[in-house]
Amino acid sequence: MAFIIISVIVSVGFMVISAKGSRIETAQRMQTATKWVGRMLLMAPAIAFVVFLVLFATVLKGRLLERSSHALMVFGFWLYATAFYNNILKYLKSKPVLLASLAGMLICVPSAIIITPLDRYCDVVHYPVWTAMHNPWQILAYLPGVIMLVMFYISALKFSGKNGR
Repeated sequence: MAFIIISVIVSVGFMVISAKGSRIETAQRMQTATKWVGRMLLMAPAIAFVVFLVLFATVLKGRLLERSSHALMVFGFWLYATAFYNNILKYLKSKPVLLASLAGMLICVPSAIIITPLDRYCDVVHYPVWTAMHNPWQILAYLPGVIMLVMFYISALKFSGKNGR
């Protein structure tokens, strides 16, 4: 349950940082690199979806619900960690945005590392929350990862502004 709360806090925090960052001028020397990384971050979910689809169809058999919800949540944490790192490079001169991005990255990276093994994800996140419900409601295991991706796209597309992502 704690990781679900962390995922929502990270998503909201990224949205706030993106809103503040859209009003700040980016560092000139990092502008090209951060624009390229921002564009790659916007394409990463589509690329990852295709890769995971191939993996789930060919190699990974069984425990589809656990594996796919795990992949979505871990991917969301790594996506946000990379986006926070991109903000660190982009807003070197703005101390509040820099510190908030650093804090976000320091939350995302350990969270992704901790829940990366599937068995640990199942013990910590999946089973305690979703197996207490009846079987049809287990589809809600996708909710934290979907929330992370939707909020990422909302903040990345809404606040891209003149800085470009």
